[in-house]
Amino acid sequence: LEELANLLVPEANYRFGLHCLENGRYARGMKALKMAAVYGHAIRKLADIEFAHANKLRKSDKAQAERLMHIARELYGYLWQHHAGDSAVSENLGLICYWQGDYRQARSLLEQGTSAQAMYYCGRMYQYGDGTAQDLEKAKE
Repeated sequence: LEELANLLVPEANYRFGLHCLENGRYARGMKALKMAAVYGHAIRKLADIEFAHANKLRKSDKAQAERLMHIARELYGYLWQHHAGDSAVSENLGLICYWQGDYRQARSLLEQGTSAQAMYYCGRMYQYGDGTAQDLEKAKE
């Protein structure tokens, strides 16, 4: 599998990248996934990894978290434009927009979501008037 990945076979890079991540070889796994993403594979997986990593670092290393959020926002933005209808993509993109202070974009994305987290952040935006007029009834809803 590694030999095929080194020959830049996209599916091999994707599978090898996942294998490396599962076995603690983070740097090699990310490199393989990025190679797979060049050919259209693994974009979602990379976005999810960067999003999760940024979310973990939001409180402890804000500069690194912001860099990772920017990467995840670009990847999710690409997926959202080209594969509309995936609620997890729109919710994660909405959360990133919220954390970056882009409340109008966040609200439009999160209002499409169905998860408790999406509803919570929509409620917060209406409660505090972030990116919209303050509306306590909508916040409660």
